[in-house]
Amino acid sequence: MGNTISDTSGLQQLYDIPSTLVTEAFADRLEETTHKFISLSTLVMLSSCSADGEIDISPKGGEPGFVRIIDDRTLMLPDSPGNNKLHTFHNLVQNPNIGMMFIIPGIEEVVRVRGQAELLTNPEHIALFDDAKRPPKLVLTIKIDIVFPHCAKAFKYARIWDASAHKSRKEDDVPGIADMARSLAKVESS
Repeated sequence: MGNTISDTSGLQQLYDIPSTLVTEAFADRLEETTHKFISLSTLVMLSSCSADGEIDISPKGGEPGFVRIIDDRTLMLPDSPGNNKLHTFHNLVQNPNIGMMFIIPGIEEVVRVRGQAELLTNPEHIALFDDAKRPPKLVLTIKIDIVFPHCAKAFKYARIWDASAHKSRKEDDVPGIADMARSLAKVESS
């Protein structure tokens, strides 16, 4: 194994200092550009961590505006039907810290938000999402601590929006969720 980086000075020796534009491009609230980006986003990745350090990342999707902007420091997201494992919600009950990455299909830049989440079941919050396919059981409310844009390099390298790079389940023999679930269920924990 190679040398291990164990402090920030080791990192600073490997990487250039970021530009002022990058280091100053953050705020504790939404402004015009981040508000517009989030309102157009159809996919958000939620990152959470339990009290004992178990990390989870969960995708949530919907029509543009499915994440509601209540004000420049508050976002709301309804629960959505899924597998009912509720990893994110279990984590947020224990540790309210949340990370969010907002994505717009076809756009390579993203907007990131970090904040504090609450799980609410108030009828007035549920009513905000009465246009959904089904009324949510709870609404995730996020108080923004920091918001910032993130560069496009990862999506460019991955060619995520390039149709010629897309895989075909049959041609590329990509396993489906049921295949993976059955296979993983057979693995004994060590």
